[in-house]
Amino acid sequence: MANEIDVTVSLSMSKGGVSDSRSEGFKVTMSGDAITHSVQEATTSWVALVEAAAVGTAGWYFLKNLDSSNEVEFGPADNQFSIKLKAGESCVFRASDPIGVKANTAGNVEYLVIED
Repeated sequence: MANEIDVTVSLSMSKGGVSDSRSEGFKVTMSGDAITHSVQEATTSWVALVEAAAVGTAGWYFLKNLDSSNEVEFGPADNQFSIKLKAGESCVFRASDPIGVKANTAGNVEYLVIED
């Protein structure tokens, strides 16, 4: 089969008479058949997303900060954070390296990893 992953991204803003929006959708072929979906505690030290290791070759990530007031950072290794999510925010991206998480105050994160 082909095109098993459907990705949709949308962003819009409007303030002070200025507005803009972008929307994109595309399909991606999944070479493997593994996924993992879990909730994990984010501590104040970098920790790998535990269940993500069950996916042989990580490809697509969905991440969500479940905390109601604190931010979390995601990245491939300790002190190399490239994604910051404030309370309640989420994102979707592709990455080939295992991802870890660190919080400014401990809280929970949700993630879905789809094998590439």
